Amino acid sequence: KNDLKKGVNTITLFDEKNNPILERMVFNRTGIASQTPSVKLQQLPKDSLLVEIEKAIPNAKLSISVLPKNTLAYDQESSVFSTMYLSPYLSGFIENPNYYFGDVSDQKDYDLDLLLLTQGWSRYEWNDIFYHPPMESHAFEDGMVLEGTVQIQKPRFNGNIILHGTAHHGQQLIPINQEQNKFFITSFFPEKDEKLYFSFADKKGNLTKPGTYVALTNAMYADRVLKTWTENPEYKNDMEEVNVSNVENIISDRTIQLDEVVISEVKKTTVSEDNVFTPAFLKNKLKEIDRRAVNDHILFTDLIRSLEPYDVTEGLGSVSIRSRRGGGVNLVLDGMRLPNLDALYRLPTGQVESYFFDRLSRYEGTMAGFRETLYVFLRRGEELLGEADIDFPKATEITVNNGFERPKTFYMPKYTTFFSKAFENFGTIHWITDLETNTNGNGKFKILNTGVEEISFFIEGMSTNGRFLSSEVTVNVPSSK
Repeated sequence: KNDLKKGVNTITLFDEKNNPILERMVFNRTGIASQTPSVKLQQLPKDSLLVEIEKAIPNAKLSISVLPKNTLAYDQESSVFSTMYLSPYLSGFIENPNYYFGDVSDQKDYDLDLLLLTQGWSRYEWNDIFYHPPMESHAFEDGMVLEGTVQIQKPRFNGNIILHGTAHHGQQLIPINQEQNKFFITSFFPEKDEKLYFSFADKKGNLTKPGTYVALTNAMYADRVLKTWTENPEYKNDMEEVNVSNVENIISDRTIQLDEVVISEVKKTTVSEDNVFTPAFLKNKLKEIDRRAVNDHILFTDLIRSLEPYDVTEGLGSVSIRSRRGGGVNLVLDGMRLPNLDALYRLPTGQVESYFFDRLSRYEGTMAGFRETLYVFLRRGEELLGEADIDFPKATEITVNNGFERPKTFYMPKYTTFFSKAFENFGTIHWITDLETNTNGNGKFKILNTGVEEISFFIEGMSTNGRFLSSEVTVNVPSSK
C-alpha cells in the first residue's frame, strides 16, 4: 500500500502488444485518515464567544458552519473526502458517499470494493495514449498576469517600481526592463474594483508619481460540464414533527419585550484591540501603522531605523537589530517567539498592523536574556493597507476592472428569538469561509452568543500540502454565571 497513491488506483494488465485485457480499481486508505480537532469556547464581553480550534491540520484554510446541535438544516451526504477521492472515479449516483469514510471497518472496505467494481469507469483511452497522445490545450493558470509600461524620465531612477500593498499582496519592488520600459508580475490575485498604486523610488528612497499603463491578462475561455448527475430524487421527510408555519413571527414564551434604547456613545475600537492574537497586556501599548508610515517607509526595517535608539543591519535573508544602549532585540511575531529576526527581512511596512518595543522585556522574563523584546502583529486579509480609501499622493492609481470577485461577507439572519423550535432546527449561528490555521493547526474566531446550550461545528478544509479535513464537533457553551 505504501507504493500506491492514496485514494483510487487503476491497475491495468496488458498483453505483449500493449492491448489492455484486464483492469481493476482499488482504494488505498493510506494517508487519508481523518482527524477530529478540538473546539474550545470562551465567554467574551458584549455577548460574544471566542472559538479556539486546536489540533486541526496545519497551514490550512477551513470552512466552518456553526449551527445548533439539533439542526435539521445540515444534511450533507458528501464531504471533501468523498468529493475528491471517490466521486470522480465512479459513474452514476452514489448512495451516501460519506458512509465509506466514517468509522472505517472491514465491512465498509468490502462495500467500497463492490462499489468500485460495479460503478467504476476507466478514465484512460489506452489507444489514444499509445498512438494519439493528447495535446495540452490550456496552460496551467495561477492567478493573473499584471503587465505594465512606464515612462522613465528621472535620471536618478534605480530600475524598480513600487506596487503599494493590496488586499492579497504586500508592498513589493518590481524590476523594470530597461530596454522596453516594461514590468510584469505573475500569480497576481487582484479583486474587482480594487485600486492599485504605483510609485517610483530613487536611490535615496524618495517617491515620485510615474506615468504608467497597466493591463491584467489571463487565459479566459468557456468551460462546460458535459455530464451531470442529479441528486437522489428520494424525498426524506425528517421534519414532520416541527411546525414551521409563520416562522418569521414566532414569539416564544421566553421572549422579553424591551423598552426603547438610546445609545449615547459608542467607543470605537482600534484595529489592534480587535485582533484576537493581541494579548491583553499589550492592548494599550501597541503603536499602529498608519498610512503616513507606509508612505514614508517602504520596508518595516526602514521604520525601525528611523527610531532613535536602534541600529538595523541586513544581510542576505537575515536581520539584526541592536539598541544603542548596548543590548540586542528578541522578536515575538503574532504571539510566537522566534529564534531570530529574519522574519523582518524585506517585510513591507504595509503588512504590519502594530508593534511595540518592550525595553525591559518585563513580559518575557528570564527568556529574554537581558535583551529588549519587539512585538509585531501582521495585518489580516482585507485589513492590508492599499484599499480604495487610502490616499497615495505620490503614486499612480489604477482601477482593476476584470479582477476576482470579493468573498461575500456572512450576515447572521435577524431572528425574533433564539429559543424557538424553528431556530433549534433551522437557525444559523455563524459561518466562516476561510479560517487560516497556524503551523500547529490552531485558529481563532468570534461568534455571537445566542444562548443555545450546545453548538455543532461542521469543519471542512484543505492544507497547503494537500491534506483534507472533514469533521463534526459538538460542544457545550460555558455558562455566563
